[in-house]
Amino acid sequence: MALNHRPILATMNSKETTEKPEEFFAESQAADKVDDSLQTELEFYKRLHPETVIFQKKKMMANRLLKIKIRDLQFAPEKPWYGEYLALLQIQIEDPALRSMGKQFVKDLMHWYNEHIEQDERELAILGMLQFIKPQELTLPFNSHVFSHELCLDIRGVLANFYTRISYSDHDLAEYYLSRQSKWRHKPRKMRVVFIWNSNATAHDKMLTIYEALRDRDDAETFLVLTGNKQGLTDETVFQYFFKKYPGVVIYQNFSLAGLGELRPDYVFISNPYNYHLPISGCHYYDIVQFAKICHITYGANLTYNFFNRLLEEHPEFYSYVYFCFCSSETVRDTFEDKFAENIRLGYSHFEFLGYPILEKYYRMPVTKSSAKRVLWTPRWSYSGITGGSHFLEYRNDFISLRKRYGNKIDLSIRPHKLAFRSFVQKGLMSEEELVEYQESLENNHVNIYDTSAVEIDENIKETDIFLADYSSMLIVLFLTERPIIYCEFPNADPLPEYQEMFNAMYIARSWEDVEHYLDDLIKGEDPLLAKRQEVAKQIYETHKNATQKIVDRVVQDWQECQIDDEDKFSETDIIVR
Repeated sequence: MALNHRPILATMNSKETTEKPEEFFAESQAADKVDDSLQTELEFYKRLHPETVIFQKKKMMANRLLKIKIRDLQFAPEKPWYGEYLALLQIQIEDPALRSMGKQFVKDLMHWYNEHIEQDERELAILGMLQFIKPQELTLPFNSHVFSHELCLDIRGVLANFYTRISYSDHDLAEYYLSRQSKWRHKPRKMRVVFIWNSNATAHDKMLTIYEALRDRDDAETFLVLTGNKQGLTDETVFQYFFKKYPGVVIYQNFSLAGLGELRPDYVFISNPYNYHLPISGCHYYDIVQFAKICHITYGANLTYNFFNRLLEEHPEFYSYVYFCFCSSETVRDTFEDKFAENIRLGYSHFEFLGYPILEKYYRMPVTKSSAKRVLWTPRWSYSGITGGSHFLEYRNDFISLRKRYGNKIDLSIRPHKLAFRSFVQKGLMSEEELVEYQESLENNHVNIYDTSAVEIDENIKETDIFLADYSSMLIVLFLTERPIIYCEFPNADPLPEYQEMFNAMYIARSWEDVEHYLDDLIKGEDPLLAKRQEVAKQIYETHKNATQKIVDRVVQDWQECQIDDEDKFSETDIIVR
């Protein structure tokens, strides 16, 4: 059926009866009996009205409970279905027709309960009923000894609207919450925007320009939040970084179970899709989506297919929950638009390319003066097939030997990825003793080791004339300075079309001999790629210029479009006033 023909079911509202929807909510074993045209209509209807999917999931969950063994209930928190049970439990069905059907299903569960009145199994029916009715509506007695203390606490927590250790998400839940967000409206007030940084973050600056621009607006309130690491601990170095950078600004840490909801944000900016970087319950993307629109600016610009595809393939659920994804290239945006076409068409998700906000300040960044040519090496941290590209182990001693090769003509610095040394030791590529010896060798040969724990790269760039770099999203930052880059090629990194010319304007080294050859020329002042590099850098700059303001304007536009001055002109089914 053509999507531009609106099916009858898509008009469900409080005036409709429940008979027609019930035709579609057949038991799973009857699904094969539905003809293709009816199934097509059902699938379209589900997308347009995701609450129907949640209703069916609740019903299936309740039926599943009736089939488990009562003795397993003591161990429910360890069971595969438990997270989904709690995630569904916290969603209250609001559509009147679905609520009516839910009441009928509760009657069925009540019948099952009465049939098992002499057995503990009736408690399973109670768990199922809670998916459709409020606890105070449940007047049945039950033997609470069959529930574990943990189960009781979790259920109480969900129904009391404070966060528990729910760790379940899927595409249907994402679609439901995003569909709710599309109906959010608000009265005139300031918008509240949270920016999350993980205590292990190595790239603080990717969202900072947005934070600073919104912080200076009279119509916005901003909140800077640091979350803990995998152990829930906050890095003091990262805290001090923000404390010194923004004196007088409150830095939020150590949230209670209520998490970010305490700040009542309207938008939450997140820079990476890794849920394990947000270990505190209430700060996960499937928590945030319930009370705020998620905005995403990836922590590193996507320059190649393999790195972008890895994020998309390994973290598809995250992007299913994102309201605004501000992409780093047109190709990235187009790929997202293909993958989430239906959500975009329905207004649930927005993938837009407005430029990458960090780039503007690096264009032609001035360099400090020096009598020697200063070389900065930025080795990657990984040797894995997709995320690898490091040449550290191969070139580590050769890099130090440049001191003897060039003498006082050269100054050497190294800024390894924050994870590099730790990763090499953990994977057995270096021992702790070898690492200590290498660091001592760097010091003895007067090679600067730049701290990457919470230090921006700006000052390092200003003190560099030539970059020696493994693959990294920072390549585009270095490139915009218009200074030469000797790129130690990672063959798996196929550039996106808009960045192919950037890679063509770098000196590609496939061996250490190549590195020395290019250095010989550059130290002598021979730089044949200079004109091409300047031309491509200007094109990239023009493409990304004013990205910060464009992104801020887009968020503000969304906020203004959702503002209402007179609630009476909207029906309750049209909007959700926040």
